[in-house]
Amino acid sequence: MLGDSMGEMFTYYAACDVAFIGGSLLPLGGQNLIEACTLGKPVLIGPHTFNFAQATELAIAAGAAQRVQDSMDLALAIKALFADEPKQQHMATAALRFSAESRGATQRTLALITPVISRLESQST
Repeated sequence: MLGDSMGEMFTYYAACDVAFIGGSLLPLGGQNLIEACTLGKPVLIGPHTFNFAQATELAIAAGAAQRVQDSMDLALAIKALFADEPKQQHMATAALRFSAESRGATQRTLALITPVISRLESQST
């Protein structure tokens, strides 16, 4: 199934067995793969991930995602994953773990900027 609509990707990810992050095969850049990982989906991603570079590299390192180089490599990776249930399950578990570790960005950001805001407020009074 191919999904290309705003606001519905979560539904598509929930329904799939393996997620491919569109836009990443071409120099357009991929989408946020953490959404698919949150639902415990193995993720395949193309070579063009400049707009989600850090998340992509962390997901690959965690075993939650696998990079493919082109459409033929994508087809082979999908076929291999569907033929290897243990690998699919391993990637799904890694995806859940990776997404759990990615939570809390707002709190970490607030912890960093709160002291700066406090200093600025105290300087203006």
